[in-house]
Amino acid sequence: VAAKVLFNKNKERYDLKFFAKSKDTGKYYPESLEGISRMKYAFDRNKMGDLQGFTAEQYNYNEEPVYTHGLELDEENGWEFTSLYPLTEEDKKDKDKKRIRFQRQKFDFNGNNILQEYFDDKGKPVAIGSAEITKTIRAWDYNGEKTLEEFYNAKGELTNNEYGYARYTASYLGKGKPVSEEYFGSDGKLS
Repeated sequence: VAAKVLFNKNKERYDLKFFAKSKDTGKYYPESLEGISRMKYAFDRNKMGDLQGFTAEQYNYNEEPVYTHGLELDEENGWEFTSLYPLTEEDKKDKDKKRIRFQRQKFDFNGNNILQEYFDDKGKPVAIGSAEITKTIRAWDYNGEKTLEEFYNAKGELTNNEYGYARYTASYLGKGKPVSEEYFGSDGKLS
């Protein structure tokens, strides 16, 4: 696979196209790519010119949107990453089908994932996996060690994940040196 990248005057990538290329002939075959064949970017900056966020739209060979990603600065917590997935023809026919239409993730300033949420096309929480989890919350210490992880269902209640616990807590003496680790069920009891 080969790619063509275009940059704007600020040296920011604003367009990216993918091509399948024959090793034997060197000929390009853009129509042979499945999935994403083009990405378009837009950047948001504050008055000082500092990057506040960006959007990446992804398209297939027919220039149909595949999905859109966005990243926005949250001055207090870090970065918020969102993904919007288009409705397929199958989705439009089966309106009762559960599907993820929108995903939101938040990351702290160290890049640690602190929130994951999934929504349907009406903005209601939608569950992923067999455990019916719609939201996951995490906390991390200064060494990048996970100190909290909680799983929630569509009603906003703690729910057990596929491993049988709803809340995980931990404390550390230093990097990689756990002092305590506890797993709690959705009933609040140690599991």
